[in-house]
Amino acid sequence: MATIGIVGATGLVGEELLKIINYSQIPFEKIFLFNSQKKLCDPILLKGKWHPITAVSLETLELCDVVFFLAGSEISKDYIPHLQRPTVIDLSSAFRTHKAVPLIIPEINGHLLETRPRVIASPNCTTSIMLMALYPLHKRYKLKRICASTYQAASGGGRKLLGSLLEETKRYALKRSASLSSLSYAFNLYPHPASIENCQDNLEETKMIFETRKILEDPTLSISCQCIRVPTLRVHGISLHVDFEDPLTEEEAFKELRAFPGIEIYAQPKMQLSSHEAIENQKILCSRIRIDPVDPTRLSLWVVGDQLLKGAALNAFQILEYLIGSSLILI
Repeated sequence: MATIGIVGATGLVGEELLKIINYSQIPFEKIFLFNSQKKLCDPILLKGKWHPITAVSLETLELCDVVFFLAGSEISKDYIPHLQRPTVIDLSSAFRTHKAVPLIIPEINGHLLETRPRVIASPNCTTSIMLMALYPLHKRYKLKRICASTYQAASGGGRKLLGSLLEETKRYALKRSASLSSLSYAFNLYPHPASIENCQDNLEETKMIFETRKILEDPTLSISCQCIRVPTLRVHGISLHVDFEDPLTEEEAFKELRAFPGIEIYAQPKMQLSSHEAIENQKILCSRIRIDPVDPTRLSLWVVGDQLLKGAALNAFQILEYLIGSSLILI
């Protein structure tokens, strides 16, 4: 049986990954749980046993067959290049741009794992959620242009940002805070703040553009993104307007999406798909699927997905499942 390591086990994504592992059928000989912040944490109960949280060390990481890195780019850059033995599944942006590192959504390009890469990158949350909805259509009609507006929840900024939203909302509701400002998160919308100098796109938008082109293996695909932070907890929403090379009908779009694993369609007129339907839901939900009445190659749709699940922990776990199912890792 395999030995698993999780760096960042006490973070939001780490908690979700541990829940998935706990209820999964994947056996493991041993699991090491690491806290990247070097502070004392209580042991975690997993599959009936208590597991301690320890500080990250190269010596212990080398005992693992598979290591999940969930603790951000700097931790990944500090440790991953020095590892020799384990297969690494990295959720940070540290190695996504590296040509030799595959960027994997298993339903889309899991076959790239057949080359047995030592380091595997999992995409940005918005990229994963968006491409789950677009890839089945791309396979049949070929994307020509993507225009995406994202509405991103607090969980994407980690426990600190989620805590800020909850605290600001509580203080305002209890009238402990007299007013809100443009810097407030509660009851506010604002563009994703991670900006790049001398570039029109911010960092989040740049990630989506690069990662989409890499995963679809189309470096010239036209993509426009507007990434907005919204005061919701853990579900991202994406409004998509896309052009295809070939015309399609709404019936054909429904057929392709329904047949794709991990997708659920809300098609009934009276069913309004909101972020609440996607909370702790492993599927990506789609609605408002419409063909432009003038241009039959243009389609609009609304997509929501749990940022902590398919946007992060679930996708990483599915990479492990693919490796095991293809006998690329023996358990």
